[in-house]
Amino acid sequence: MARFAIVNSTRSRNSTSMGLVYISTWLIHYKIMRREDLLILDVFHDDVMQQLQEFKPDVVGLSAMTSTYTNAVEIAKEIRQRFPKVKVVIGGVHISTHTPSYKPELFDVAVIDEGEETCGELMRCFEAEGQRFVPAKLKSIKGLIFTDERGAVVHTPKRPPVANLDDIPMPDYSLIKGQFYRYDPDAIELRRLGRYKIIDLFTSRGCPYACAFCSTKVFWNTVRAHSPKRSVDEIEHLYRTYGIDMFSICDDLFSLNKKRIWDMADELERRGLLGKVNFIAQARANQIDDELCAAFKRMGIVNVTFGLESASNKSLVTLKEGKVTAADNRTAIETLGRYGLGASGSFILGAPGETIEEMRKTVAFMRWMTDQPNVLRFWYGCAVPLPNTDFWEMAMEQNMVSDEHMNWELLDLTHDHYDAPPELWYKGACAQEDFNVLFFEIKEVMEKLHFKVHMRHVPAFRIALNIMTKPHRVLHYAGVFIKSFVKTIFTRHPAKVFKTQFASWIF
Repeated sequence: MARFAIVNSTRSRNSTSMGLVYISTWLIHYKIMRREDLLILDVFHDDVMQQLQEFKPDVVGLSAMTSTYTNAVEIAKEIRQRFPKVKVVIGGVHISTHTPSYKPELFDVAVIDEGEETCGELMRCFEAEGQRFVPAKLKSIKGLIFTDERGAVVHTPKRPPVANLDDIPMPDYSLIKGQFYRYDPDAIELRRLGRYKIIDLFTSRGCPYACAFCSTKVFWNTVRAHSPKRSVDEIEHLYRTYGIDMFSICDDLFSLNKKRIWDMADELERRGLLGKVNFIAQARANQIDDELCAAFKRMGIVNVTFGLESASNKSLVTLKEGKVTAADNRTAIETLGRYGLGASGSFILGAPGETIEEMRKTVAFMRWMTDQPNVLRFWYGCAVPLPNTDFWEMAMEQNMVSDEHMNWELLDLTHDHYDAPPELWYKGACAQEDFNVLFFEIKEVMEKLHFKVHMRHVPAFRIALNIMTKPHRVLHYAGVFIKSFVKTIFTRHPAKVFKTQFASWIF
């Protein structure tokens, strides 16, 4: 029996290799492979080459997003050098949205789009052909790229996605070595003492919208959802088996179907899980209303995240086809607040044609968010041209990107953790120097929100423990507070400074 190792190329502490778990579970569930012949590896947690040396796979699968594709290429090169007889398969979002990235010298086969069925047929074919990839046989498998006997690159027809999502078996997380869930030490969403176990959860795949910066619709092709029963089956299993009590729902748009949310809440109640498990979920600002908030509240959702993107209506036309407005963003956060629901959001700066004045509207909105008691987090990134998006086409027209020579690491979406300003991709309407100044303003606003959220929601005991174990935190917050305090001395009456400034940071 062939042996198959699958490697997650994302270097992240919080990466749970979910897609690889789904594929491995499919292979076992449909009796294509045995559990002992499968291995899931993660470049952050594992010594990949040492593990491959010990496992001795016949096939290695690599999964990569655009920003981590370079990691996958480097792993493939090392596999070619150290294990020349091993077949290498590449899959994931990047190769699916940018097929020119297929490199025959590194990858024997590429799996395009949704991977479960395709990987199942691929490994069944590999075993049937004496543990070989035979091009004549691969041509009958949809959703592949490979090189034929003459050296020509072959693209087989696209594979339709699995029609009934419930046909995809529940992911078996015991296939991951070690701990597969995370701990949140501050329990901000729950406003309680102690940490909770959190894991990512998919209850649907796909999004009906076509935002200019996003490749989701291209990758998933359509929108499908698990039945409420199937979703709660997974929640109950993870809660009762592993004690996981917080679920970060990774659906692109969980708010799409209100009835389904009410049905999930009813299913949770029937199983005695209401009040025992909580959720973080993604919504769209213009969908938020009283009925949806009531459904969120009943189900146990404690933090609703948005792709807010901008506070400039002009920029929102570019980013989201003008279907969401800045007023929608503000109203959504206020409506969630009336129901005691947390709100978090992401922003994109530097969209094509965006001026510094429009970006400042977004920063002003960020400042407004810090004063809303239900806002828990926000983060941001610069507009980047991900393959197969409108932004990519704009960048291609301006010769900013190339199918042949690209540093894919530059297309990292989030920059909130950077110490220095990132380079803008689209500079026509905004000078880099002006953006650099804005960058540090945003950093200060983010620090202020982080401080205020901890003061509001994290118990004093936990704050004291954080300070004792991580002294740099108190120095960091003290520095931010003193800087803001001193700045205020020169702009307000001294007798009012301490009261107003302290109140603005804490409440």
